[in-house]
Amino acid sequence: MKENILPELNFPFVEEMKKFSRPFFPDKKASASYGKWHLKAAFPDEKNLLETAYESCRRYISSGGYEECDFDGYLLETKQEKTEKFEAYFLTLSPGKCVISANDTEGIRRGLYDFLDLFCANEGVLPEKEEVITRKPFLSIRLGRCPFSPIKRWPVNTDELLDDIDYYPDAYLETLARDGINGIWLVTQLQELGVSSFTQEDPHRKQRLAKLSRVAEKCSRYGIKVWLFMIEPFALPDDAPLYQKHPELFMRAKIPGMKNCFCPASESTIQYLREITKDIFSSVPALGGIVDIVYGERPTTCPSTKFSHDDSPILCQDQCKLNTNEIMQKALQAISDGIKAGSKDAKLIAWYYMPHAAPLASFCRNFAKYTPEDVIAQFNFESGGEKIQLGKKHCAGDYWVSYEGPAERYREAALQRTNGPMGAKLQLGCGHELTPVPYIPVPEIAYNKYKAMYELNVKSVMQSWYIGNFPGLMEQACGRLAFEDFTGSKEEFLLRLARPFWGKYAKEVMQAWSIFNKAYQLFPFSLLFQYYAPQNAFMMWKYHFLPDLDPLAPPWKPNFEFGGDTIGEAMAGFTLEDAAILMNEMSSEWKKGMEKLLPLKEIYKESIEHLRDIGNAELLGCLIQGTGCLLDFFLLRKRLYTEKLIQNEYISLIEEMKQLLSQHKELCKKCIPILEADSRLGYHGEALCRIFDEEKTAKALLTAEESMKEAQMLLDAVKSGMTPLQYAEKTILDVLPQNTEQKAENFKWKWQVEKDKFLLNVYDLPAGKDVSIKAYFTDMTGTCFPMQDVFNIEKGECIRKQNILLILTGENFDSNFNVEFHNNSLIAAWPLSSIPGAVRDKMFRFTFSINIAGTNTLAKGEGGIGRLYLGNIRPNETYAMYV
Repeated sequence: MKENILPELNFPFVEEMKKFSRPFFPDKKASASYGKWHLKAAFPDEKNLLETAYESCRRYISSGGYEECDFDGYLLETKQEKTEKFEAYFLTLSPGKCVISANDTEGIRRGLYDFLDLFCANEGVLPEKEEVITRKPFLSIRLGRCPFSPIKRWPVNTDELLDDIDYYPDAYLETLARDGINGIWLVTQLQELGVSSFTQEDPHRKQRLAKLSRVAEKCSRYGIKVWLFMIEPFALPDDAPLYQKHPELFMRAKIPGMKNCFCPASESTIQYLREITKDIFSSVPALGGIVDIVYGERPTTCPSTKFSHDDSPILCQDQCKLNTNEIMQKALQAISDGIKAGSKDAKLIAWYYMPHAAPLASFCRNFAKYTPEDVIAQFNFESGGEKIQLGKKHCAGDYWVSYEGPAERYREAALQRTNGPMGAKLQLGCGHELTPVPYIPVPEIAYNKYKAMYELNVKSVMQSWYIGNFPGLMEQACGRLAFEDFTGSKEEFLLRLARPFWGKYAKEVMQAWSIFNKAYQLFPFSLLFQYYAPQNAFMMWKYHFLPDLDPLAPPWKPNFEFGGDTIGEAMAGFTLEDAAILMNEMSSEWKKGMEKLLPLKEIYKESIEHLRDIGNAELLGCLIQGTGCLLDFFLLRKRLYTEKLIQNEYISLIEEMKQLLSQHKELCKKCIPILEADSRLGYHGEALCRIFDEEKTAKALLTAEESMKEAQMLLDAVKSGMTPLQYAEKTILDVLPQNTEQKAENFKWKWQVEKDKFLLNVYDLPAGKDVSIKAYFTDMTGTCFPMQDVFNIEKGECIRKQNILLILTGENFDSNFNVEFHNNSLIAAWPLSSIPGAVRDKMFRFTFSINIAGTNTLAKGEGGIGRLYLGNIRPNETYAMYV
């Protein structure tokens, strides 16, 4: 077992989440008395599950200046009454009285919180009007997650069931319950919690189960179930004890470089899955169930050996005679049967994680149809969606706040799901587009997503990943939307959402939300833009006046250093020009929204929560504007090194670039006090750290000064008579002339241009060895998405691999290269028209890697740690080549 490393939880927000919230009424005097009230808790509650909700009422109503009495004053009564479904409730208002009735504790809980919303919306005055409110949920499962709960993988291998940290303080659980969350999920594995006739007991199993039971009991007092998040049955390496002792559990075919996937056609596998899940849920029957990524994220069962766009058969499928969906169905039914044998009310959510934009294979399009009827079939709501921006269609994968959806593939799955419940995986606090904020204030987008789910009869929602799970506006919106029947207008709902927090200023805030909604949907709809572009940490980016082409950093992995300048790595599906237009327009619109919010700062100057809500929107505006500045900078840099200009024109471009750097510095200064006031800002829940904060931003100002010095050196060189390109050749570029032999450990190579084609000649390769080659091209300043072609030489034949753009953009880009191989040498040829910058600029950057028998060798440099979709080739380890 790996060491359990305790996470560093020295963020002020962790302590703040332990404090119970109180409403703020700016027009009420804190010491004044506004009347009396009393509670008549007539609903039968033997386990005292509602005591936490009653305490919420006491705290909130007392904040309005009301004194609780035994019999006098306003009456708040709860009682039992038959309702249509679980969690449904009636709220009957009349002068001096409110009666909340439901058939179950959770309906009463929901009604009490709804009553508090009315109280707060009435600015701390108990409601007196005659009205009957009836609500019932269309989403019976609403899953959230603790923002600092461990992810149980790098960078900190923390198992929250093996430490003494309380990740679920009472005040936080109350907030979740008020926001409508009725399930939280934590990360674990089957063999850590359960035993079977095939496996031995994990030495820490009892410790884990003991804490899991305590957490489940504590959460139940707030109407919240604990769910186990897994990727199971997790494929195992050859040296795993289970594989060595019971090979009959695994698929017969061996795939080089891949772990051993389980075989659901094996009765032993079915028995194993039933036994181990039954054991877990017998041990902790209060659990809500399992959320299991059964396909798409990591290898599990044999369908995992196929990509979601690959319809070819599984290698050993001819032996079991089952189609791919039947194989998956058997595994799911076994897990579900085991869960229910341990706890009849627990459920399995089968999460089919298919994030890519490429069209789905037929077996993936049939997952919903074949999912067992007692299993919730969960799909990503937005993955594979299409959007028109600047007159062009774009397709992107994974999760999106800025795209309302649903993707057509989700709609098709929901319509196909007629034999059981349908679930949705969303990101609604924030997504990878803009991660280091607690939430994006765009509840109108949430409304449209939930209305679509209502129309598609969706029953379950998972609202976040490791990111996007802070309590706040969007979580509140989602909790209330889960009880909507959408007979009222969108505006009525948004007003009901705004009033409890903003009181009589709700309409001004709604106007800001409306503008933010319009602005946010301008975000470039590109998977790699949301992953790698500057908006997640613009202040940590360096302004490179030279085209260094340092690689971009994935913000969810803090072992990568920010400051790269190969902006093209974020441009899959977009030109830099179009991305800059969208981000600058987005910034302009966001500023209009802030004009509605900023005047409220003075009114709410005594309320930290209101000031932080405004500060959250302010920081978002800075992140968006700072990204626009960087994109404009890279556009100017592209012109500086690729256009033939006179000296004064070069000088003018450099001065414009310096002005953008000055704007960057001012934005950083603006961010510092905002970051000091709210430790949630800059925090990334997957990196488990603040990827930027006030101190890092202050240091970024020093980096900006270094960039100013770099700019001055470039300016001096240009004034001395050099062109910017000549200066780059002198300082950073490694120019490789044609037909210059280069030697590597296992081969030699050279390049040349012939008849409008780029020719790569690799020779003296080891005899009789299969090789895999990745060729990497980008333009001189790294503004285009790199072209990466992969091909294998197997038994003397060339086998081309799929271009990465298919899964990133849904479009199958073909560079039209061809390869000839003979006598241990190869010649690969690409049309110059397919190479970024080769025709337009008459120059480009190039390198390649060769893998021979598992040993990878690069033509230049040593490469780096692999990055998602970008690999381990570093663009700053490329050759400059002139056509």
